[in-house]
Amino acid sequence: MNEEDWELEGARKEANRTPRQKDPSLFLQDYLISSSTPEEVLFKINEILFGEQAESTRKYDRAPISLPVVFEYNGARYKCSSYTLSQMGMFVKCADPPPSQSNIRMEIEFPDEDGNLFVNADVLYSKSIEKAKEDASLSGMSVVFTNVSQKDRRRIQRLVKAWMRRAGKVGSR
Repeated sequence: MNEEDWELEGARKEANRTPRQKDPSLFLQDYLISSSTPEEVLFKINEILFGEQAESTRKYDRAPISLPVVFEYNGARYKCSSYTLSQMGMFVKCADPPPSQSNIRMEIEFPDEDGNLFVNADVLYSKSIEKAKEDASLSGMSVVFTNVSQKDRRRIQRLVKAWMRRAGKVGSR
């Protein structure tokens, strides 16, 4: 289905909205209940509270996609999971992330027929569990991928776009 078909489908859905979907409080309740993971609920609450201001500076779409991740740092392997994903990087939830400016090797369990992604990444931002408890946020790290093939970047982009379509955000970046 091309972008024009998605827009037509969206217009049809808008015309068929029920009174429940038109009531803001009921719509928000349904919107949150439709979430499939805790990450998606948190992402949606953040979106409701901060709207487009949080996303306006982002060049690439990101989605609350939870994927198993194993990363290597200083000879040790750590198992954790993603919180958000974009074609350029991700936020990884972990209790004891490597410091900012670190380079790590990652294996991301990917939900398509082509198997796992293996990438290098630079840690842009890191927050320990102790610091996260202080400000009631998530511990983990923001990473940017440094050696992703075009094929793998397209795989990531397809996954993010599929989530965006499902969330009603067709036509985003």
